[in-house]
Amino acid sequence: MDMEQDSPIHLPYLLAALWRTSFSGKLTLLEGAVERVLFLVQGRVVHVQSRLQEETLGRILLDEGKLNKAQYDQLLERMVQSKRPAGEILIQLGILGPQEVFGALEFQTRKKLTNSFRMKSYGFQLEAVAVPIELQLARLELPEHIFAGLQAHYSADRLMDEFRVDEETVFTTRPPRPEQPVPLGPKESRLLRTVAAGAALARLMAGGADLRQLLSMLYGMHALWLLEASGVERPAFDDLGLPGLEREAPDPEQPIEVEVSVDEGEDLGLDGQVRQPTLVSILDGRIDPKLAEKILSLVRVDHFGLLGVGLQASEPEVRAAYERLVRTFKLHDIEQAYPTPKERELAHRLLDQATLAFRELADGDSRARYLADRAEQRDPERREVPPRVLADVQAQKGMLAIIARRWAEALALFQEAARLYPQEPSYHCQLGRVAYLEALERVPAKDKLPDNLRTPFLKALGLDPHYDEPRLYLGYIAKRNGDLARALKEFQAALESNPQNRLAQSEVRLLQRRVQPAGSKPG
Repeated sequence: MDMEQDSPIHLPYLLAALWRTSFSGKLTLLEGAVERVLFLVQGRVVHVQSRLQEETLGRILLDEGKLNKAQYDQLLERMVQSKRPAGEILIQLGILGPQEVFGALEFQTRKKLTNSFRMKSYGFQLEAVAVPIELQLARLELPEHIFAGLQAHYSADRLMDEFRVDEETVFTTRPPRPEQPVPLGPKESRLLRTVAAGAALARLMAGGADLRQLLSMLYGMHALWLLEASGVERPAFDDLGLPGLEREAPDPEQPIEVEVSVDEGEDLGLDGQVRQPTLVSILDGRIDPKLAEKILSLVRVDHFGLLGVGLQASEPEVRAAYERLVRTFKLHDIEQAYPTPKERELAHRLLDQATLAFRELADGDSRARYLADRAEQRDPERREVPPRVLADVQAQKGMLAIIARRWAEALALFQEAARLYPQEPSYHCQLGRVAYLEALERVPAKDKLPDNLRTPFLKALGLDPHYDEPRLYLGYIAKRNGDLARALKEFQAALESNPQNRLAQSEVRLLQRRVQPAGSKPG
């Protein structure tokens, strides 16, 4: 949506509003000839695009000392000749490894976001669109970047102009929303505890705190709505169409009281600065080279290239390629296979994209739609993936979670699948299966399983009365609870729906001998 405001909405407040409402999509900022596009997923910036020469990957690496002038010139020459991205060329030249390129791309995103705070008089546009997996280079915590951006690019005069306070201004705090806590550093936390007692700006400066840094921290917390400042007006967001913002404004007639004990002599610790991670610190982070290289390839390969199959690959070939990729990168048990949070985040990203590729190519109708989009070179941001395919992606990941016996994760994935496409009975059946398997581990053998385990299976049967698998699990529940006659009826019903169900055949033969009276013939 294009917005024209009588008074500007300054970037810290705008980013905080998008963060609080878990906005996903694009925020385009335009100031003169400078344009930056911020991509957000659930309110967190994941990628920033700009056409500024000083923000290109090669230039940043040159400025940071990771490339010398000769390597930089060679990189530019290869980019012009091949029209390929800088990261791929740096890997081919042997200048950087895949994990270093990925770290450098994340650092580039952080730098572009911080540089966005230079923009003083900008127009903006919001678009709620799906952000392609290949663009999700980082998932940045916004508070860190609000504080770093303010301190890097806001002068004291600019802060005073946008954040109208004086030495007599008294600050009080309001607690963060419990459902979305704001992560703050130790300096911000100490400052927050101090202003909780109703400190005036003059008192906060008494310890020798730098005015510019102190104001930037107060302004940042105010933008995140952790802090109430008397006489400071927050910008209105009513016209943005962001859900939930209308509930954020506190009642001015109802003061917010927070009981915090504050030591009068406490050092605010404002002598240091909030700094973003350096390129060196990011490159030091451990990332598996094979995983990093595969993630980097997402920006230039389609579904076929990701799975490593041809355009004419059959459904069994697509499935085999998907299973091979899952095994190669240990995507069936990411939490155990990858020790660092960054690696786990990347592995989950690869799993999401690979599973989407598998589900779209394994089904004839979905493949036809995908090939049509591919032929038209449709922008990935504009592609509309059918809800059934998105639900299948969640269900497929749920099956992997079941194999790894991660019941809570599997339950959440099948719940999401059922939400996206509620009329598919198999999602409800798998929900019941997960709950049943988890209960077998949790409930002692001498105790009965809870009767509510039957609910998802009954939901599946309501959608498809001839579905044999729900009947099978209803029989298992009844058998475990000692109701053999009921179990036999369920197994027989499963067999009537699918005479080839071997598990039902075996259970019927077994229970008929136990339930039927001696000397009688099985019906």
